[in-house]
Amino acid sequence: MTRRAATWWAALGLGAFAGLPWSRGAAVGGPVASGLALAASHRLAATVGLTLLLTFLVALARPTRRTGRALVVTAGGGTLLALGWVVASEAPLGVGALVTTLSLLTVSGLGLARAGLVRGGGFVGAAILWASLLVGLFVVYPLVAMLHASVVVQGHVTPDVFLKTLGSPIFLLVAHEALPVAPGVAALWGGAAGLAAALAWTLHGRRRGAGAARVVAFVAIGGLAGLLLAARGALRNSFLLALLVGVIATGLGLAFALLDARSRLPTRRLLAPLSVLPIITPAFVLGLAFIYLFGRRGSVTHGLLGLDSGAFFGPLGVG
Repeated sequence: MTRRAATWWAALGLGAFAGLPWSRGAAVGGPVASGLALAASHRLAATVGLTLLLTFLVALARPTRRTGRALVVTAGGGTLLALGWVVASEAPLGVGALVTTLSLLTVSGLGLARAGLVRGGGFVGAAILWASLLVGLFVVYPLVAMLHASVVVQGHVTPDVFLKTLGSPIFLLVAHEALPVAPGVAALWGGAAGLAAALAWTLHGRRRGAGAARVVAFVAIGGLAGLLLAARGALRNSFLLALLVGVIATGLGLAFALLDARSRLPTRRLLAPLSVLPIITPAFVLGLAFIYLFGRRGSVTHGLLGLDSGAFFGPLGVG
């Protein structure tokens, strides 16, 4: 089954490379230029095509661990080359580039299964690589792009923009007459609460005597918490949002675990597929669903209740 699947996926990649438009822009040969048409004038395109052909030939070979490793090398290298070509290209992504890249990625996963490097078969190997690609595209790449933009200005590495952002009131506002409580006072109260917690832990613990490292850690955490609670800005909002989401997610996870392990409800069998949905569903899909349902023109808020509320565009919607 792995051999047949690898052959079909490799053939699909070859067909997409030869017949489907690689790009939707006119900057790299016109809107209908396929990868094969670009191979005559583009060295990277020719390399991707040769890698696809080699992957197809390896997929036809007898399924052994050695051919599985060869598939990982050829298809994995082709995937990296195709992704590099897509990133380096100035034109929008075309159907050919998308199908070719995903085909090579799938063959790489099938090769992992054939080589015995993953358990569960080709589907598991391909699913791991697909999930890794999605995480890379929607989590790692945006973070790297933001960090790059914060330290690289007009081609020069400089910390000025980064330091300016850290010192901006939008990032952290600790001194303003409109604040209900002075952040310095809140930090002192938080440090005092941390000191009290450290002493209480020590007195009720098995060992007598307060450890200096423990006291310092509790005082620092309490002071920082007090400062962030009284301050304003993106750092404070992110901290509170992360704390709120962590508490709610932990509570929901504990509730799911207790219902599954300690209850005899007939509906507990539905908990398993429901608990998997947040893992296999991208976060932006859920975000769009909430906007369409509860946004300013949402089906529930505006269509049913006649409300024009933007509450779900703040911490409530993110959480």
